Order: sequence, then C-alpha cells, then structure tokens
Amino acid sequence: MADARIQVGPSLTQFGSGQLVPVHLIDSSGAGKTGITSPTLSLSKNGATPVTPSDGAWTQVGAGIYTIRLNETDSGFLGWLTITVTHGSAEDATVLCEVSLNANEKRSSYIRQRATYRS
Repeated sequence: MADARIQVGPSLTQFGSGQLVPVHLIDSSGAGKTGITSPTLSLSKNGATPVTPSDGAWTQVGAGIYTIRLNETDSGFLGWLTITVTHGSAEDATVLCEVSLNANEKRSSYIRQRATYRS
C-alpha cells in the first residue's frame, strides 16, 4: 500500500533480548486491522539496507495493535532502528526506535559529559 505510517517506537537497549516493539496496523479506512498473521518485516539499522529481523516474533495484542520481538542481533548496535511492516490487507507501517545504552549507563554518560563541559 502507498500510504506509509511512521510511528515512534520505544527506546531500546543495545544487545537487549526479548524487547517488544508495538506497531499499529490500519486498513484503508483508518480502522485497526486485526487478523494479520504473516506480514513482511524489514529492519534497517542506521539507514542501512533493510534485512529480515533475526527474531521478529509477531503477536497480535488487539484492535490492530501488534508486537514485534527483537533479540540481541537485532539491537546489537547504537543508533536508529526502523522496522517496516507490510501486508496486502493493511496500510504499510514504519516504526522508528532509538537503540542506546541501558538507562543507567545512558544517565552516567550524560553526567560525565556535563562535567567535561563545565571544566
């Protein structure tokens, strides 16, 4: 379908296992699309050529909302991750996520950086 939807996904932890990324699929009228069982998933790390997710387990939550499970291979880098979901009976959807250090390391890095700039 031509009308791609870009959704803001969660912040992901580098090398995180079992992280879930939600995606909302709609039909051409804008209603949540349920019953999608085998969409095409493509994952791009920092704008690189899209690949199929290593895990990519697909689960329906309800009302057109699904989750995509990612593993360490899928999140084994720092930067931006886009996941595009396509299926013939739903509008295409793209989810944009940031992959970063875990929350404690990210906070410590920020504090060190601030201390450097204050010196």
